[in-house]
Amino acid sequence: MVSSFAPWFGKTVILRLVNGELRVPLRGIIVAESGGAVRFRIGGSWDINVYKSEILTVEQDKGPAT
Repeated sequence: MVSSFAPWFGKTVILRLVNGELRVPLRGIIVAESGGAVRFRIGGSWDINVYKSEILTVEQDKGPAT
């Protein structure tokens, strides 16, 4: 199976998530992937599982606007 998230592994990204009417951006690093979720590292040490069905987009984190 080809992973659509593999190109993002180890890179700082912004996940745009949706759950019902709630939409949130999360900044972090995609560290792994399973059949229904991605493992996402927030703040350098806190890993969470994010369901793929909740991910709207993955964007490259360009850092703070200057």
